[in-house]
Amino acid sequence: MTLANSPQPPGRISLDCENGRRVIRLAGEIDTSTIDAFEAAHRLQLTEDNAPLRADEAISMVDLADVSFLSSTGISFLVRHTRAAREHGHRPALRGLHDPARRVLQITGVDSLFHVT
Repeated sequence: MTLANSPQPPGRISLDCENGRRVIRLAGEIDTSTIDAFEAAHRLQLTEDNAPLRADEAISMVDLADVSFLSSTGISFLVRHTRAAREHGHRPALRGLHDPARRVLQITGVDSLFHVT
């Protein structure tokens, strides 16, 4: 008996470092399956031993240029994973924000938590 591989999530999330800043890049459909896959693969990278992130580890940029869909779970993900930056007095940046993601963030008021570039 052969077990089928788990289906790939409809979107991608990657964690990178760019000019000394931690950047999360999102692409495609950002929904529960995409977020679950990312968090399972990167749990230790994001919060080593569940300790709070230091200011220099905080995610300070979110790249949404290639997002085609952003669910409520995706919004929660953005807020959760940029919280450390805000707790250290920084306002995380959103870049590449366009409809439909812009509209969702405006309606929910979440855009006010970020510097939109």
